[in-house]
Amino acid sequence: MNKNYEDELHGIIKAFGESAILENIIIIGSWATYFYVKIFEGFIPSIRTFDVDCYVPMNKKIIVKKSVKEALKPLNYDQVV
Repeated sequence: MNKNYEDELHGIIKAFGESAILENIIIIGSWATYFYVKIFEGFIPSIRTFDVDCYVPMNKKIIVKKSVKEALKPLNYDQVV
């Protein structure tokens, strides 16, 4: 796996954690398998896309310190509409 993508993911997870976003979402999709390495011995992830997919429960009141846009701005991510 390309170390740059790993570093990017770590930065995103850290930003989401510091903003209390991580407490309200579940990482899904191919990047979720990256974390399986820590859970299942010998597991080799198969990262197929470069986007990070998140599940946001609809029936839960979400309280965050910063929005996703604000949390990712220091990492040079910007919202494109």
